[in-house]
Amino acid sequence: MPEGPEVETIRRTLEPQLLGRSLHEPWTSGLKLRSNQNEGALKALEHKPIKALGRRGKLMWIDFAGDMSLLVRLGMTGRLYVKNRAEPTESHTHFRAHLDRGELELRFVDPRRFGDLQVVDAARKQHEINRIGPDPLSWKEEEKLALVARVRASDRTIKDILLDQSVLAGVGNIYASESLFAARIHPQARGCQLSKPRIGKLLEHTAAVLELAVRHNGTTFSNYVDGAGKKGDNLNFVNVFQRTGEPCYVCQKPIRRAVQSGRSTFYCMKCQKCT
Repeated sequence: MPEGPEVETIRRTLEPQLLGRSLHEPWTSGLKLRSNQNEGALKALEHKPIKALGRRGKLMWIDFAGDMSLLVRLGMTGRLYVKNRAEPTESHTHFRAHLDRGELELRFVDPRRFGDLQVVDAARKQHEINRIGPDPLSWKEEEKLALVARVRASDRTIKDILLDQSVLAGVGNIYASESLFAARIHPQARGCQLSKPRIGKLLEHTAAVLELAVRHNGTTFSNYVDGAGKKGDNLNFVNVFQRTGEPCYVCQKPIRRAVQSGRSTFYCMKCQKCT
């Protein structure tokens, strides 16, 4: 599933291709994504110049003239990128639109259809943003301090806290495991077991892990590609994710895999402690 760094990479690679341009002849598959596709609302964006691309956590938006925005959720398998119109249309393509009637078009592909495209006004966009916690790639110091207190007061496991998008935006399974290893914290530690300094260090490591992933164009281990259709390289730089049985780079003990809340967790038993 694309996480914050992947969505930010898509935003950055799409921005120079989309800014100032407009969509023409939008087409949808008619199939339901997370919500029903509203072809009429998508057509209302036609001919309106694109003003900006933004992101918080895993939510991305494209702002158009007239205070309308296209909210983009990639879900588990969604991909949003620009292609030449002459290139064959992939299976599971659910949206296409020409850019300025030229040779390029914006496409949304989603085999599992857990992603979404929604046309919203400024108030609805802000409502959706407000539902999401602070983002480690852009948070403010006061947000970090409030988050330390919130984690310290929780009896949930620290892995589950990191995955809660209403608490912290953009961290999914890959970067939760990587951040906890970087901070040397066991994934089953409870928030209330950790001191405020350890939580503060964890948040610093989380931001650093996400920034590293952005520098490497995101993590591709399935079907993620950026806004130009390029795979990410960050899988070459992970410490524990998908390395079950391989030696820890620090202590040489084998990396372990456990299942927490139905998701795989990768960690080092020796390096990562509960307290």
